[in-house]
Amino acid sequence: MDSDEFMEVAFGLEKSGHPFLWVVRPNLVRGVERACLPDGFESAVEGRGKVIKWAPQQEVLAHCAVGWFWTHGGWNSILESICEGVLMICRPQFADQMINTRYVEAVWGVGFELEGKLEWCKIEKAIMKLMGKNEGAEMRERANELKNKVARCLEDESELNRPVEEMPPLRVSDLFDPSKYFNEEMANKILALSTETTTNSSGTVVNTFEALETPELRSVRDELGATIPVFAIGPLHKLTSNGDRSSLLDQDRSCIEWLDTKEPGSVLYVSFGSVVMVSQDEFNEVAWGLANSGRPFLWVVRPGLVIGVSGKPELPEGFVEAVEGRCKVVDWAPQTEVLAHHAVGGFWTHNGWNSTLESIYEGVPMLSRPIFGDQLVTARYVQETWQIGFRVEGKLERWKIEEAIRRLMEGEEGAEVKQRADELKKKILICLKNGGSTQQAIDKLVDHMLSL
Repeated sequence: MDSDEFMEVAFGLEKSGHPFLWVVRPNLVRGVERACLPDGFESAVEGRGKVIKWAPQQEVLAHCAVGWFWTHGGWNSILESICEGVLMICRPQFADQMINTRYVEAVWGVGFELEGKLEWCKIEKAIMKLMGKNEGAEMRERANELKNKVARCLEDESELNRPVEEMPPLRVSDLFDPSKYFNEEMANKILALSTETTTNSSGTVVNTFEALETPELRSVRDELGATIPVFAIGPLHKLTSNGDRSSLLDQDRSCIEWLDTKEPGSVLYVSFGSVVMVSQDEFNEVAWGLANSGRPFLWVVRPGLVIGVSGKPELPEGFVEAVEGRCKVVDWAPQTEVLAHHAVGGFWTHNGWNSTLESIYEGVPMLSRPIFGDQLVTARYVQETWQIGFRVEGKLERWKIEEAIRRLMEGEEGAEVKQRADELKKKILICLKNGGSTQQAIDKLVDHMLSL
């Protein structure tokens, strides 16, 4: 939008008298990296207006305090709003947003379009209309009906849960979807670039080993053909002497001394990597799920783990007392050394590929909580193909976390998972021996490079 429109939106929100949460991202206003709010705006809306750069939109729309959503009418935003029964004011700009908006107003009747020139008086009137007792109440009733229809659809096996026949064990929801990313354009470019780079290369080096992904490697080789050989030279972390010393974050080695005091296989190691972020509510649920499990645990709580908290997040009140003697919290850990420690019996991970391979190498079963990208695919393999762990699915809740930890670390089912993890560990050791598939792949890679 231009600067005049931005000012009208601000005054419209101010004059409406309603509480609001407004996302003012960088470059929202054309030609301005960071838009300046009108003079006196913040004082005028103090206590009822919150302005932020970006929001966890699904969580916001699901919040009981949210009654309506002013949106551009992008399809993902429309669906998220429908799923939560939230009414919409639509201001479409281009492409499918126009069609989506027409359906919101004329077909589903769960909102309306804000048409014409943006003026504060028009914005104020639109907000009052949506929040009103008559027309607004009728729209809310229709929105709730639509929300219930969505819920009934999700009770059945949804399209997202449908198996991908060509790529077992994957489900549709596991596939790479650029539209789920903050920068969809960049995600599409990454996908296109990776495809172009691979097809134009003289060979492909893969951080895996033959015994782990035999049919998948066969399919890749069939797809690329003889002109682009594939070299499975993993796990790479065992082919270098650097190990954890290559970490970008400072490691707290006191956790190794703490592990030395614990019984073999008793500790759950928890780390979501260097990129994944969680909401404050999710962080609290993880904390109390770990506490309530009764198990010893080592938890990596890095700065920036919680969305909106730049430093290290604070642990919930009463948490430290509840887990005294059986918990160690660190900013960062020497992960390969932790996973190799005899006290570690499980690993709750985001299933980044490096973390997954490190866990497989040490024979440590996994709890999987994938967030994006290849993590979704990897977690599916962990649970359904290799059967060396379980996914923690759906909304993070403490009782669900406690149950998952007990399932992994205790009882017959946990013992079976541990046995399969040990068997996979033996296979990876064979691959790394002289004459093993990894060593052979490295030799072939060197010969191939010398021949170019």
